[in-house]
Amino acid sequence: MATGTKSSIEDNISSVVRSHIRSGDVVNVIVEHSDDPDGIIIVKIIFDAKNNKLDVKETSQLSRHVWKRLIELGEPGFPSLSFIAKSEAGKLAAA
Repeated sequence: MATGTKSSIEDNISSVVRSHIRSGDVVNVIVEHSDDPDGIIIVKIIFDAKNNKLDVKETSQLSRHVWKRLIELGEPGFPSLSFIAKSEAGKLAAA
């Protein structure tokens, strides 16, 4: 059973994302709790970076870092991350 509140979980996910992405600016982090029975947590990361690209070394390991934090919070969900360039995000870019 999760020990963190929805707000706490969202804040923690945002903190982990922002601390690991250095190749661009994180504009917004949107967290949605899926109705999926497996407890998928959808994380949309809106970023602004040169040529609309983030460093793959940062992004490839980010799910693991977010998942580790979720486990620490007692949250059973698994993160599904999406990276969206600010130029493509439209209304999602509003922080």
